Amino acid sequence: MTLIWILSACLASSALSLLLAFVASQRIAPQALSLMVAFSAGTMLSAALLDVLPEALEQEGLDLNLLFAVLLLALLGFFFMERAALWRHHHASAHTPTGEVLRPASYAVLLGDGVHNFVDGLLIAAAFLADPWLGVTTAAAIFAHELPQEMGEFAIYLASGWSARKALVINLWGGLSSLLGGLVGWWLLEPGPVIPYLLMVTVASFIYIALADLMPYLHKRHGQDSFARQTALLLIGVGWVPAFAQFLHH
Repeated sequence: MTLIWILSACLASSALSLLLAFVASQRIAPQALSLMVAFSAGTMLSAALLDVLPEALEQEGLDLNLLFAVLLLALLGFFFMERAALWRHHHASAHTPTGEVLRPASYAVLLGDGVHNFVDGLLIAAAFLADPWLGVTTAAAIFAHELPQEMGEFAIYLASGWSARKALVINLWGGLSSLLGGLVGWWLLEPGPVIPYLLMVTVASFIYIALADLMPYLHKRHGQDSFARQTALLLIGVGWVPAFAQFLHH
């Protein structure tokens, strides 16, 4: 029975955040998609440094050298993954459609999000095993902090040229990794020790994508998108994550 509650909570938290983010993304005008990349960059940096990283550091008795070694290795891993994607699309040129520039980043986003969803499933399982009500509140909290992140990610998928339908379907499949995390967490009974290291992979994905892909893209778009509008949306993205968390706490 506990396993059913765990899997149901994992599915509900990931699917609801995805669907709400999808509905919000549909309200973005096509001509504003490149500007929404600035919002995504701010959201990812804020989520990585103000949400996920502090969560990874909360556990006592961590080997910080190992933790940050995982962060470094994950950053290098995302670099090599994107290099492989760029090699595959070596025919891209200066005449490549704007969205193609972000195509490798969109796959990196999917991978990082899949790891993050898996960790969320572990957290939900650990909470349910401690106390059923704690499991419910943990799933609700995960749904809430996933929402702004998913909105930023949908903006990247759409700006990279994905159709709304493709972005939704692939994201829903990626969200199933939370079910796997819930199942593994229930099977392990005490998934805590591995969680901080998995969270560092998520931190690496968000930081790498924001700094290596999204911000250079914004620089290339400076002629079409005004600096003032880019900066405003970047700062809104940065402020959106902690402001939403503060609202939930009250």
